[in-house]
Amino acid sequence: MLKELIDKGNELDREGKLIPIGYNEYRSFPIRIVIHIFPDKDLKDSIMVSEYSSNDNRPLPKLSRASGVKPYPLADESGYVFGIERINEDKIDEKAAEKHKKYIELLSKMLNSDSITDPLLLEAIKYIKDHLDHIKCIVEKSAIGKKLFNKDWITFVYEKRELEGKYLFEHNEVYTFWKEFVKQDLCLEQKNQCNICGNNDYLIRKVTSEFAYRGSSRPFTSINKDAFVSYRYKKDNASLGICLDCAERISKALGYLINNNYIETIFNDKTAQGRVNMDSSRNLDAIFWIKEEAEISSMEEEISILDPILTPLKLTDRIKIETTEQLLNDFLNSPWTGIRSSLNINENEVYILIISPNGPGRIVIRDFVKASVDKIKTNLAIYFNALNITSINGEKGKPYTIQMLFEIMDTNDPNIVKSLVRTAYLGELPAYAILHSAVRRFCVQVMQSDKKEGKYDNKIYVEELLASTIKLYLTHRKGGDELMEELIERRRDPAYQSGKLLAILEEIQKRAISRDMSATVTKRYFGGAIAAPKVVLAMLVEMATKAHMPKIEREKRGYKEVESLLEDTLSLIDDLGGFPDTLSIEKQGEFILGYYQQKAKLSKEREEYFKSKGVNLNG
Repeated sequence: MLKELIDKGNELDREGKLIPIGYNEYRSFPIRIVIHIFPDKDLKDSIMVSEYSSNDNRPLPKLSRASGVKPYPLADESGYVFGIERINEDKIDEKAAEKHKKYIELLSKMLNSDSITDPLLLEAIKYIKDHLDHIKCIVEKSAIGKKLFNKDWITFVYEKRELEGKYLFEHNEVYTFWKEFVKQDLCLEQKNQCNICGNNDYLIRKVTSEFAYRGSSRPFTSINKDAFVSYRYKKDNASLGICLDCAERISKALGYLINNNYIETIFNDKTAQGRVNMDSSRNLDAIFWIKEEAEISSMEEEISILDPILTPLKLTDRIKIETTEQLLNDFLNSPWTGIRSSLNINENEVYILIISPNGPGRIVIRDFVKASVDKIKTNLAIYFNALNITSINGEKGKPYTIQMLFEIMDTNDPNIVKSLVRTAYLGELPAYAILHSAVRRFCVQVMQSDKKEGKYDNKIYVEELLASTIKLYLTHRKGGDELMEELIERRRDPAYQSGKLLAILEEIQKRAISRDMSATVTKRYFGGAIAAPKVVLAMLVEMATKAHMPKIEREKRGYKEVESLLEDTLSLIDDLGGFPDTLSIEKQGEFILGYYQQKAKLSKEREEYFKSKGVNLNG
C-alpha cells in the first residue's frame, strides 16, 4: 500500500502537482500582508505593502511548533518576522523576541546554505535581513486598515527581474533548502536504509505532514498498528523505518487524491439530529486511483476507465446506466478498446484504500485493495450478476452502490464494507456477517407498521436492496438458474418454497379484503414463519382456506389462479419433505428470496389481472 502511494506521489511530482516537502495546505489561508520590495528605488520608497487578495489557497512552509520556537522561510507570522508582541489588545506573546531572533538566524542559514545559489534570490534574502526594521516600520504605518498583530502572516515579493511578481517562499531553491532544514528537525542524525524505497537516508522520528480529511488536518500515522504512542515508537527517538521523502510522498499523495475528488464516502455516522460526527471511526471513505490514467471506447464514446470500475462505489453521470443488465452488457461484458495508455489492460492496476477517522486528528486504515483492470472487470461482472434482482414492481434490477447496501443493512460493522469491496473487486466470497445483517434487517422491515415513522420511508426500496444483498451472498460465483434473478417456480428448496407460500398467503388475504390493511399476515407472522415454518405456515394455510378463499371465489377475484398456485406450492413442499421445523440463517435467506420474488411476481400479475377485468382492488 505504501509503495503504491509513493509511486503515485512520484508521478504527481513529475507532473508538478505535488506539494513540496515541508509544505502543507492550510485549512484557511493565513497570509494577510504581502511586502513588495523594489530594491532599485531609494530606501524610503522601496517598500510597498498590500493585502493578500487572491482566492488561491497556496501551500506554505509548515513544521510542528508544539515542541518549541521554529521559524518558516519567507512566509511566517509577524511575531517571527518582526517580533510583534501583541496577540490582541489584551494579550502579548512573551516569546516574540526569541521568535524574531530565530527568524533572523534562519535567514542567515539560508544565505550560507549550499541549497541556495541563485544570486538574485541571495540578494533578496540579504535585503530582507538587512532592512527588517525599516520594513517593519513601513508595514506598521500602512496598517492596511487595522493594527498589526502577532499572528498576522507576512510574505515577500522581490520586484526585480525574474523574481518580479513571485512569492519568494515558492522559489525552487527555497523548497530545496526547507526540505534539508526539515530533515534536521524530523530525522535521526545517522543514515539508515528506508524500509520502503531501500535508499540509505535519514529516517524520520515522527510524522508531521498533514492532509485535510473530514474537516481537520490529519497526519498519516497509521503505518504500523502497534508502533505508535502519540505518533512515535514506544522507544524514545527510534526511527519509523521510513525516510522523509517517502513519508512526505505518502501524505501528499493522499492529500492530492482527497482534494481532487478521488474519494467516495461509503458511510456517515450521524447524530440523532442528522449531523455527521466527523471524528467517528464509524465513518468510512474509499480513496481510489489507477496506476496510469486511461480512457476506453465503449458505446461509441470515450470515457475514463475508472467510470465503470468505480460503479460499486459511485454512480457517475458520465456513463448512463439504468439497469444492471445495461451495466453488464454495455461496459463489463463488452470488449474495451481504444485504451489511451502505455500499459495494456492486464498491466494497469486499480487501488482502493478504505479509511476512517480515528478520533480528532488521526486516521485508521480499514483495508487496501489492488488488482489489474482485467481481473477487476471479470470480478465486477460476477458481483453485479449476483446482486441483480427483479424489482418488486417487475422492472429490471438497478445497480446499487456499496454505500446503499451498507446503509440499508443499518449496521456499524466496518468489516461488512471491507467484505463488499473485496467481493466486488477481488472476487472473494461475501462475509457471513452480510447475510446475517441483511436477514435481520429484512425481518424488521417487513414487520414494521406502515404508519410507524422509520429511518427509511420507502419500504419497497428497502426490501429490494436487502433481497439483493441476500441474493449476493447466496449466488456469488454461481451461474445459470442459480443466479435467481427472478422467481424460480420449481426450485427444490423447502425454505425457498416456504417463503413463496407466505407471499401467496399474503396475496390471498389482499384479494379477499378490498381495503387497506393495518396488518397483513406477513406483518403479524413473518418472524414466526421464518423461525418455525412448520407451525406457523400450517396455521396460516388453514386460516386462508377457511376465511379468505371462499370470499375470493364468491366475489370473483381470481379464485382459480390463486387456488392452483397454493395447491402447487403445497404439493411441492410436501414432495420436498414438508415444512422445515427451523431454518438456519442461510435458509432464512432462501426463505426471504422466495417470499420477495413470489410477491414481486404476484403484485405485477394482480395489477394486470384486475386492470383487465375493470375491478378496483385497493389491497
